Amino acid sequence: MRAIIFLAIVGVAFGINLCKDVKKSDLSSAFANARAGSNLILGASCPSFDFDNVALSGSCKAIVRQATCYGLKAAESYDVDTVNYGLLAEDVSNMEHLGNLACDQARNCFLQVKAAMENCLVENENFVADTIAAAEKVYKDDFAARVASFANSNKVPCSETLQPWPWTDSPVLMISKPSSTSISPRAP
Repeated sequence: MRAIIFLAIVGVAFGINLCKDVKKSDLSSAFANARAGSNLILGASCPSFDFDNVALSGSCKAIVRQATCYGLKAAESYDVDTVNYGLLAEDVSNMEHLGNLACDQARNCFLQVKAAMENCLVENENFVADTIAAAEKVYKDDFAARVASFANSNKVPCSETLQPWPWTDSPVLMISKPSSTSISPRAP
């Protein structure tokens, strides 16, 4: 019994490595895609933004890596006709691990990303507007048709359907001007 308790304590202390069964090439490809996306959206509005320095190092390194591995595994696991409770139950320990990692590291990662964004604001007084314009262009050029196709093929009776760009009637997704409200996570 003592051995089982010891192993349980060691398992909790070291956590789960969600990258254990993920191919290094898949992880590298995911990071390459994220890097390319950040360059498309932030490249013109904040040329000094360095995806690797912000997301793949320091306080964000572990959480971004583990979350990316989880996403890669989840994409494969949930690629089924019907997601059932058994499939979800098999994933609870992974979600628990990510939740614990987020509780432990999200605040410092947020501060790291916030510092990078504040640097962008200093470098470019139009950073927010330029970045929103770039994101809208990427969406319109690369994703609008896919979202419209998905929305048209996934209409569910008695519920709202997905809408292609622009979401003109959504108060949540409409951005009119930068907010002067400072948002920060609660201190632990």
